Amino acid sequence: MREDMLTIGAFSKACRLSPKALRLYDELELLKPRRVDPDTGYRYYAVDQLERARLVAWLRRLGMPLVRIRQVCALPAADAARAIRAYWAQVEAETAVRRDLAAFLVDQLVAAPRKDTTMLELRYAAHSDRGRTAPPTRTPPTPAPGCSRWPTATARRACPRAARRWRHCASWTRPNSRRATS
Repeated sequence: MREDMLTIGAFSKACRLSPKALRLYDELELLKPRRVDPDTGYRYYAVDQLERARLVAWLRRLGMPLVRIRQVCALPAADAARAIRAYWAQVEAETAVRRDLAAFLVDQLVAAPRKDTTMLELRYAAHSDRGRTAPPTRTPPTPAPGCSRWPTATARRACPRAARRWRHCASWTRPNSRRATS
């Protein structure tokens, strides 16, 4: 091993990233080690990689996603600075929206109830990688047939709640039951 190469442990202490994070960044090709021992798989980093590792650590402390960090690290210094400014402006805008919502909720909770209150309706949709998704709609269970007979196995499988309701019904009797009413 050359003197300018650091083991993963020494490199992690120098850049304040955990060895686990360094392995993840290697897999994501965000911060690849300079050399990997073919026999042991041990990673060795060069001293000149510390600057990029520290940049990655600082950007993670800002809350920047790894995909965006990779894009920023691939840019020249001036463009990277603009990308970081744009990211932080986005974070501040989102924080301002959350701050306004929190102030609104505090005002609503502290305010004295009025007689002519109107119902506040909130609709939401989640953003996922596939786009907008609405909350799932629940279909109500099928209504239980009359309680005077034992439910069929198909009905119990289709609606276990209804089967439980039959058990608590006063007129329900199980065939060959000791408590069967006449």
